[in-house]
Parts: sequence; structure tokens; C-alpha cells
Amino acid sequence: MKTQSDEQEEKRARLDLENQSALLGEDFGQDSGELAQIIEKAKGKDIIFFDGVCGLCDRFVQFVLEHDDGHFYFASLQSPLAKYVLARHGVDTKVLSSVYLVRDALGPKERRYKRSEAALRIMGDCRGASSLLKGFLVIPPFFRDPGYNLVAAVRYRLFGKRDACRIPAPQERDRFLDL
Repeated sequence: MKTQSDEQEEKRARLDLENQSALLGEDFGQDSGELAQIIEKAKGKDIIFFDGVCGLCDRFVQFVLEHDDGHFYFASLQSPLAKYVLARHGVDTKVLSSVYLVRDALGPKERRYKRSEAALRIMGDCRGASSLLKGFLVIPPFFRDPGYNLVAAVRYRLFGKRDACRIPAPQERDRFLDL
């Protein structure tokens, strides 16, 4: 049985969602109702937020699509959804220096991972030999992340930069939350 306090908290959360999605919709020229639907669809999902114009990131997403069992969902860091979800963790999505994994997005056990930890956890959940990379999580981030940061700093020069985010194949579209 819900208490009056529970009902008030739910009402505040609903209003907060509506207000934030309306603000985001204005920021991005997107209908606030459409954005609220995207946010609702994202709830409870494990989402990979990636730089949508980065060639390396595009290849990473393609690899995950081919090697996971439909577990992960995707959204570009340039999307309103990324701004909404990652702002809850103090992340400025204008700084495109990391891939992020958010487990149980917008859910009660939501957890955010970044840089090498995100990449290793993602690879660990994929099929095949790449799942063994999860073992590197025993190495502290202050040893892993400098290598990650170096690749992130030169990724556009090495792998190129696209003018726009990739358009997923029709069979992949439902896994991209920001379309």
C-alpha cells in the first residue's frame, strides 16, 4: 500500500521527468513528448553511450552488435538521452572523451562506468574471446585509464571523424534509443 509520501514522491519524479524532457526537447528542437517516450524506453536498460561521429567508436559499436546477445542498447553522446541520463552523474556530454556504460539506466540500481572500466565491462559481456578482457578489471583504473586516454586523444586522427552519427541497419534500429 502506497503512503501519501510515496505518492508525492512519484508525482515529483513524474513532474521532474516531464520538466527535464521539455527542457531537453527545447534544447534539441525535439518534441518533449517524443523525448519522454525515449526516456521511458531507456528505463532499466544497459546503455552504451558513445561518440556518434568517431570512427573508432562506430567500429566498437559494430563489434558489440555482432558479439552480444541483444543485451546492450546504444545512444550517442550527442543525443538528448545522453544529456538526460549522464547529467544525473555529473557528466558534461559536450566533452567527448569517454565511452560510458550505464547499467539499469534510470532504475533503482543505476550505475555508471566510464573509460576503460566501461569498455572492459562491455567486452566482458560479449561472446567469444573478447569476454576474457573482463579479467583486466582487477588492474586499478589509474593504471588502465592512461592508455585509454591516449587512444581517446588521437582517435579522430587514427580512425577518422564522421559528419553525422551512423544510421543503423533496420534489424538494429530498436537497439538505438536515440533515433
